[in-house]
Amino acid sequence: MTLASFFVVLVVSLAASIGLTALTRRLAISRNLVARPKEDRWHKRPVALMGGAAIFASFIIGVGAARAGGLMASLDYRDLMVLMACTLMFLLGFIDDLKSLNPQTKLSIQIILAGVLVSAGIRAEWFESLTLNVLVSFVWLVGLTNALNLLDNMDGLAAGVGIISSVFLLLAIGFTGANGPAGSSWFIAALIGSLVGFLVFNFNPASIFMGDSGSLFIGFLLGAVSIGGSLGKPGNVVSVVAIPALILVVPILDTAFVTVMRKVFLRPVSRGGTDHSSHRLVALGFSERRAVIILYFFSAAGGSLALAHYYLSFHTFFTLILLFVIIVGLLWLYLAKVRVYPEEEKPLVYKNENLTPLWVEITYRRRLFEVMLDFVLISAAYYISYLLRFEGPEYAANFKIFLKSLPIVIAAKYACFSIMGVYRGFWRYTGIPELVTYMKAVTLGSVLSVLLILLAYRFISFSRAVFIIDWFLLFVFVAGTRLSFRIIGESAKRSVAREGLPIIIYGAGDKGELTLREILNNPNLPLSPVGFVDDDPRKQEKRIRGYPVLGDYEALASLIKEHGAKEVILAVTGMEREREAGVEEICRAMGVTLKKTYFYIR
Repeated sequence: MTLASFFVVLVVSLAASIGLTALTRRLAISRNLVARPKEDRWHKRPVALMGGAAIFASFIIGVGAARAGGLMASLDYRDLMVLMACTLMFLLGFIDDLKSLNPQTKLSIQIILAGVLVSAGIRAEWFESLTLNVLVSFVWLVGLTNALNLLDNMDGLAAGVGIISSVFLLLAIGFTGANGPAGSSWFIAALIGSLVGFLVFNFNPASIFMGDSGSLFIGFLLGAVSIGGSLGKPGNVVSVVAIPALILVVPILDTAFVTVMRKVFLRPVSRGGTDHSSHRLVALGFSERRAVIILYFFSAAGGSLALAHYYLSFHTFFTLILLFVIIVGLLWLYLAKVRVYPEEEKPLVYKNENLTPLWVEITYRRRLFEVMLDFVLISAAYYISYLLRFEGPEYAANFKIFLKSLPIVIAAKYACFSIMGVYRGFWRYTGIPELVTYMKAVTLGSVLSVLLILLAYRFISFSRAVFIIDWFLLFVFVAGTRLSFRIIGESAKRSVAREGLPIIIYGAGDKGELTLREILNNPNLPLSPVGFVDDDPRKQEKRIRGYPVLGDYEALASLIKEHGAKEVILAVTGMEREREAGVEEICRAMGVTLKKTYFYIR
C-alpha cells in the first residue's frame, strides 16, 4: 500500500462517514432510536443510537472504493472470510441495539464467528503448539471484541482509541509485511477514515453513539487483523505477543481492570456500570474530555513502544516494557482506590470470613504491593545498570556476574529499606522528608551490596560504574513511584479547580500558598484560582504550585477584567491599612467580592 492510495481510501471512508453519521443521527432521532439515561450508564441525556451502522457502511464504501479503483488486488479467501465474519458481527450488534439480546446468546455467536476465522487460517502463530495457538486465537478474538464493547462507555473513547490502535496496527503491518490477509492494510485504512468521521459527532459532547453494532464490529476487525499475521520478530515469543498487546493495551487493560474489580466487589461482570477507568478518572476530578485524552495518551504510548521494538535490541525493549507496565500499574492501582460503588458495598476481603485480619491488613492496605513492587524496581535498576554499562558481546560476558550478584543486591536493599522505614509512609503525602528517607535507604542499600559482594566475591570482575548507575536509577524509581500518587492527585485537583469560580489570591507568600492548598484540597469549594497578585517585585512572573504571580497592586483591576475573576482573596500578613482600602475600592469598582481570610470557607 502506497501513501497516496492510503489517503484515497481514508478520504473516501471519512467523507462517507461524516455524511452517513449525520444522516443516521437524524433518522435515529426521528424514529426514537435513542439511548436513554439509566442507573448503570454514564450519559445523562437521550442520545441518538445506531452510529455503528454509519461506521460499518463507510468502512464498506472505503474498501469498495479501493477495489473499484484498482488500488486493491483481488480479495483472497481469507479477506472474504474476514469481511463476512465482520458483517455478521455488525449484524449481531445491530440486533442487540434494537432488541437487547441476552449475554449468553451474544457470546455464543461471537465464539462461532471466531471459529469461522480460525478455521479459515486467521489465527495466532505465537507458540509452537498448534492447539495452544487455536485456543489463544479464540480468546483473543472474543476477548478483544468484548473489550472494545466495554470501552464504549464515554463520549469519544472507543472511537478515539480505535483510531489510535488502527494507526499503529497499520504501521506495524508496514514494518513487518505481516503475512496475514492481503486486504488487512486496506481494511484498517478504511476503518480509520470511518472512525475519524464518526468521532466528529461522537467526541464530548456526543450527539450520537455507536452502540454495540459499532463496538463489536471494530473490536472483531482489530482482533482479526492483529493476529492474522505475525507482527513481531519470528521466534521471539515476547516480541510476537507484546506487539499486538501494546497496540491494543487500553481496551485490554480496562476490561481486565473492570473484571477484577467487579469480582472483588462481588458484582456481575456482565452487568453494566460506571466503574470503568474513564469513570474513575472523572470521579478523581478530571473532566470527561481530559479523562478520555488521558486514555488516548496511554493508547498512543503503547503503540509507540510497540513500534520502537523494530529499532531496539530485545533487552532494551524488554526493559521499556517493564517500565511501561510499572507506570500503567501505578495509575490503575490509584484508580482502584477511587470509590465508585454504593457506600454500603465493601470489598471481597471484608466479606470473606476465611481471610485473616492480618491478610486483609497486608493486602488491602497495599503494603504487600509495595514490597512486591520494590522487588521489581530493585531488579530492574540493577539490570538496566548492566544494560547501560555494557553493550553487545561485553554485556553477554557480564550477564553471569549480574545473575550471581542479583540475590545479594535484592537482599541487602530490602534489609536497608525496612530498617530506614521506607514502608511506613503514605504515598499520597510523600514530600521532602520522605524523599530524604528514600535517598538514605537507597544509599545504605548500595553500600551494603558492595560490601557483601566484596566479602563474597572480592569484587573481582565487578564494575564500580554499575553500582553508581544502579544507585541513581533505584532512587529515581523509588521516589517516582511514591510520588506518583501525589502527582495524580494534584493533577485531578487542578482539573477540578479549573471548572470553579475564577478567583485571584492577593499575596504570594505563606498565607497565599496555604489558601491555594486549601482550595485545591477541598472539593467542596467550587473555586478556580487564576493566579496571584503580590507587591514584591522579586515575585513577579514566578509560580507557586504551578500558578503564576500575574502582577502587582497596580495591575489588579486589569487582571480582574482580563481573567474574569469573580472574587479576590486577601492573604497577606501586616498589609498597610491604606493599601488594603485600595484593594477594597478596586474590588468594589470591578463588582467582585473581597474575602479577608486565607482559609476560604463558604
